[in-house]
Amino acid sequence: MGVEKHHGFVLKGKYNGIKSSVTGRPYRNGDLTEKQATELIEKHPHGRDLFASIPASYDAPKKVEKKKVVKKSKK
Repeated sequence: MGVEKHHGFVLKGKYNGIKSSVTGRPYRNGDLTEKQATELIEKHPHGRDLFASIPASYDAPKKVEKKKVVKKSKK
């Protein structure tokens, strides 16, 4: 009967309330933001193992916009 946020990240029960190494504030499923969840995955030694649920969109390839190269013509 956990609270599921729209972003789909859900901490495992034993990690619900894990403290941020930067601010010391606890991360809980009830108020966990997508940014906080991403930060935990990328920076915590256990990363993905902290979560019971990670949305498929997190693993989806990110769209990278290609830079347009303008070639100068020689005169």
